[in-house]
Amino acid sequence: MKRFIISVFALVLSLSFSIKVNATSKCDYKEQAELNSIVANIKASYEEKEGILDRNEYPVPDAVLGTPEEETYVGTYNYFGISILNLTSKFYVVVTNNVNEDTKTFNYSDSVEGVINFDLKNISKVTTFTIKVYSSNETRCANELYRTVYLTTPRLNVYYNYDLCDNAADYYLCKKYVTFPEVESGSFYTQIEKYLDEKNDVSEKPKDENEKWYQKAFNFIKEKKVIFIVSGVSLIVVSGVVIAVIVKKRRSSDL
Repeated sequence: MKRFIISVFALVLSLSFSIKVNATSKCDYKEQAELNSIVANIKASYEEKEGILDRNEYPVPDAVLGTPEEETYVGTYNYFGISILNLTSKFYVVVTNNVNEDTKTFNYSDSVEGVINFDLKNISKVTTFTIKVYSSNETRCANELYRTVYLTTPRLNVYYNYDLCDNAADYYLCKKYVTFPEVESGSFYTQIEKYLDEKNDVSEKPKDENEKWYQKAFNFIKEKKVIFIVSGVSLIVVSGVVIAVIVKKRRSSDL
């Protein structure tokens, strides 16, 4: 019985010690408030960048072949530079995306003055990054999730440099970067041709309306001119009659 009581007492002490250790390992209210203030400034952004292809990775365009520019022609490609801003030593981030299973973990030591940079080379799909921000070992509550940041990058539109888009740069199917699902080529041609036809109709309407307006204005002026001429003739006739009456009266009075 005595040994049983001692065992129970030891178990209670170990539990108490465990609870105490766990309690002291957690951040207190003041530190949590500080961490929440810091983590609110951690953001993510992206920007378009241009890379240079290896000479063996691309064919020289037909328009350049046989010209002086062929020797100096350089193939380029676009990609996105991803940046995570304002990271401090009190946090680290775990980055995943919805396109593949890549998982990247970045600590403050991986940053340049608190900025984490990495590249997204495949921009053929709309990509959403999930950036989970955890407290680091420099806090008393390490590995706790404090914030989740989302960043979505658009995809490169394969149609944006088509000849049909030269006169439709403002049309959504001709934008360089888009977020809508991919469109089949047949649907693209149908929609863009319809858009261009409607655009041409709209551009011609003001011309027709202007012509109608000028015609109305001309007819109005012409009409007023005739009226003015008629009125002028009437005025001359009336004036002649008045003068004739006055002259006749004067002759009568002279007699």
